[in-house]
Amino acid sequence: MTDHLTQRLWSPFWSRAHDEFFVTVNGRITYRQARDGIGRWLTAFDAAGLGIGDRVVIRTDQEAVAAIAFISALVDGVVPVLLEGTCPDARLSAIVAAVEPGLVLSDSALPDLGPDVSIRPLVDEPKPARLSFLKRPAKTAGFGLDDAVASRSPRQPAHDGLAYLMFTSGTTSEPAGVQITRKNLAANLNTISRLFDYIPASRIFNDMILAHTDGMTQGPVLAAWNGCAVLRAGGFEVGQVENWLGQVRQMRATHVITVPTVWSLIDRYAAHDDYSDAPECIWLMTVADKMPEALMRRLEDRFSRPMANHYGLTETVASALYSGSGDALGETGSLGRPVDCEARIAEGADEGELELRGDNVFSGYWRNPERTRQSFTEDGWFRTGDLVRARQDGNFEMLGRLKTVIMTGGVLIRPDEIDEAMQRHPAVIESATVGLPDEMFGEIAVTGVTLNTE
Repeated sequence: MTDHLTQRLWSPFWSRAHDEFFVTVNGRITYRQARDGIGRWLTAFDAAGLGIGDRVVIRTDQEAVAAIAFISALVDGVVPVLLEGTCPDARLSAIVAAVEPGLVLSDSALPDLGPDVSIRPLVDEPKPARLSFLKRPAKTAGFGLDDAVASRSPRQPAHDGLAYLMFTSGTTSEPAGVQITRKNLAANLNTISRLFDYIPASRIFNDMILAHTDGMTQGPVLAAWNGCAVLRAGGFEVGQVENWLGQVRQMRATHVITVPTVWSLIDRYAAHDDYSDAPECIWLMTVADKMPEALMRRLEDRFSRPMANHYGLTETVASALYSGSGDALGETGSLGRPVDCEARIAEGADEGELELRGDNVFSGYWRNPERTRQSFTEDGWFRTGDLVRARQDGNFEMLGRLKTVIMTGGVLIRPDEIDEAMQRHPAVIESATVGLPDEMFGEIAVTGVTLNTE
């Protein structure tokens, strides 16, 4: 029997064959076309000798290729490692050495990966080897595999197996790979889908980088999970803000997802207020960081749509705490309350490090038991590294990152509080506070701002 993740992700590619799956400003890909691409990738996995649990590294800026290759790996039990096309060769080499993949896709030629690694192109000159790569294809109709022939359906991976690896911060010699299990991914997709009313008719406007967790999991993967469409507008640029927002209306978006910085720039530079006033648009969402309360309320008033703030990390798949307009969400302006997981402060204090536990919390770092040990409490709670305050109503307030807290003359200063206060001033567009060394006080807080000069 196929596991739940594969069954849920694979089903729409048959049941919704003629519906849109991946929509860009240049065209659309239906579920049927995407299914053909997945079939080609499954054949490529066979050609490379990949089994369930083997890794595939994908370095590409071709969005359709990235999405189809990633989902192909998910449904087949192969573990994808997605990197931006601009990922430096040194970092790619370090990740390849760490994960020992059986297949590598790259827009550009691969660097020397060492004497123990052989390279065999899937097209051109087949040579016996365990590592393969593809050069940039002339077109994306085959999603990077124009010469491959689809020949089988997905395999049946274990429900508790590894879904994907996402590499976050770390030096090129010591990349940190977050292990997300199939159970983690399914749990978070279920929560997000329920909270924000995703249905087959949904159209998810998510233009974030696919190699980042919110770009892929709350984009193509979330779309496939619900049998709906994901919309891509080519990337946000301040100088093209009107065209970018116009796509929200033109593509008939139901859910608009981006980061607080982009929302701040929209608030500052967008000339109109009607981009989301079509009846199908039901949610505006911000992810990856906490949005200042004043900005969040201003955007809700301006665009007349409910807004939600997702708090999460790569280690929680996407989201863990939620705030905004909605009965199940925490209060607007707070970090939110946990949904389908648990949150606490270390040692039961009112203020301290936020700790999380739940089915959406990752299993540990790839082949790094020491970092994994340090990241969890003895009783199994994940240490987020975020400093919070607990409220009696079940919400949490963000106070700052533990690593960014500034200690000056024995006084604890939280940069986020300074920045939020500065951004309340109408003349301030952006604010950033850092700690600088000081002979007398140890370190002092220094704030830089971008001013509205008009």
